[in-house]
Amino acid sequence: MQKARVWLQDCIHGYSECKSEPSPLPTRVVDVGSGLLGATPHLYVSKGEALPYATLSYRWGSNMRCQTTKENFTRFQEAIHPDEMPLMFRDAITITRQLGIRYLWIDALCIIQGDDDDWNREAGSMESVYGSSTLTLSALSSASPSEGLSPRRFQRTFEQVDLNDIYHAVHIREEIPHD
Repeated sequence: MQKARVWLQDCIHGYSECKSEPSPLPTRVVDVGSGLLGATPHLYVSKGEALPYATLSYRWGSNMRCQTTKENFTRFQEAIHPDEMPLMFRDAITITRQLGIRYLWIDALCIIQGDDDDWNREAGSMESVYGSSTLTLSALSSASPSEGLSPRRFQRTFEQVDLNDIYHAVHIREEIPHD
């Protein structure tokens, strides 16, 4: 992960093509702490500060048990205990810390679920939230947050494909189940 952290810092500070100025934080983010171990994560209501943040893109699955509601909003501002979170959220927090980023946006935690006004307002800004983040962690091979961010191992086959007399390697894997 150290190499990824160096690459990220090189990109942010060393290349004009990379966005170097952070965008304002979304309305709410998870504060993962500033050290590698960090403090207990908690929901932070931003004041529009322009700071780096990461986003998590994932598939909800059929049973999302960790989400912010009106009932737990105040408690989550104090702490979201890791044992309440699915593996994917814990993985994302760990990776975000290791990359040296303090804030993480996860829709289930940063949008108040069951509050239509909040959902409509925040869902309407999701394009900006993802597009303005320093980076997005994508859980491409997980069917639900309980599986975590680590890629599952699929059986892969290798094929040689001839395109205009140039041979290309193509890796084919089994279909990912989507329930």
